[in-house]
Amino acid sequence: MKIRLMKYIKRYSTMIMVCSLCLNAAFIAIIDGMRDSAEQAFDQLIIAESKMSDIKHDLEDLKAEQEVEQAEAK
Repeated sequence: MKIRLMKYIKRYSTMIMVCSLCLNAAFIAIIDGMRDSAEQAFDQLIIAESKMSDIKHDLEDLKAEQEVEQAEAK
């Protein structure tokens, strides 16, 4: 009886370890994918901020040009 019980314990503990390893591998893959997505989002955010800065400078230049034109027209 003890031998049979030990056999089941050994078999199921091995199965539990294998399942645990599989779950850990899946978790690592998910976390890695999330990290890549976060890096891409951060890169896109930097690009968007740069473009917004460029647009802001362009608007400031246009306002300055309009003020010069208005001053010349007077």
